[in-house]
Amino acid sequence: MLKQNCLVRVRWLSALSVVLTVLLGLLPSGCGGGGGGGGELPTVVRGTVRDSARSDQPVGGATVTIGGVTATTNAADGSFEIRGAALGTTLAVVTAPAQAPQTLAFAEPVDFGARDDLILTLNIGQIRGRVVLGGQPVAGAQVTELTTGFSIPTSQDGRFLLESIPPGASTVFAIAATASVSRQIPVVNGVNEAGDLVLVDETDTNPPPAPPATLIGKITLSDQPSAAAAGTAVLLLRGGIQIEDTVTDAAGEYRFYVPPGGGYSVLARRNAYQDALSGPLTITDPSVPLRADLTMNPN
Repeated sequence: MLKQNCLVRVRWLSALSVVLTVLLGLLPSGCGGGGGGGGELPTVVRGTVRDSARSDQPVGGATVTIGGVTATTNAADGSFEIRGAALGTTLAVVTAPAQAPQTLAFAEPVDFGARDDLILTLNIGQIRGRVVLGGQPVAGAQVTELTTGFSIPTSQDGRFLLESIPPGASTVFAIAATASVSRQIPVVNGVNEAGDLVLVDETDTNPPPAPPATLIGKITLSDQPSAAAAGTAVLLLRGGIQIEDTVTDAAGEYRFYVPPGGGYSVLARRNAYQDALSGPLTITDPSVPLRADLTMNPN
């Protein structure tokens, strides 16, 4: 009888072992302490590489490195996918076939989850930096690149990223309420660091010197030729888009700092008078101001 009981017990334990083995096999492989394996990585960045020198055509076969992880773009559409990039990363190093590596910036840092819309454009410049006042970042300051007229507000931490800036001399202008600052930045392909742009309030007794005017002029009124057209609004346009404005002084004069280049024009606007628009203006030598006088006719 004892022998029979032992045999039954052995068979019961054997059956229990089989059941436990089956149940353990059904558990996810990532369960257990310290477990790795399985599931999505915490960060996923998907996007496309394009080439500004080829009308923003997609670039196949380029390597893209973000946050320590590298991928190669699809030959057909220039797309890529990077998994596991370091959190907080805002830079990508892109190497297209037969080209030198270029470092590009993007505004939103890598975060948990997936991002599907990152566009990295080669062979064009970017300018990034931060706007500060009194040592503190300024949210909502307006930052404008004067060569292109591109303008964006700063983020909550005072940062900005201007994109599609052609290589060459560039001037960045930032303003918040009555405080402003401008800085000249030589732009190359890829990201260019502007650092901190320190706003200076107009009430500051020691403001930085303003850049010399490169576009000047006088506004006169056809029905009052001897009177100064003080207080006339003057708009600076490039490609038909307003990039700056000012008001004439007591002598009816206006002045702008304009980087070298073409496509500029000036529009004068005054109550009870017709708008006056200059012809196309080109700044060739910044050391010699270009003069564009305008005469306004009454309505």
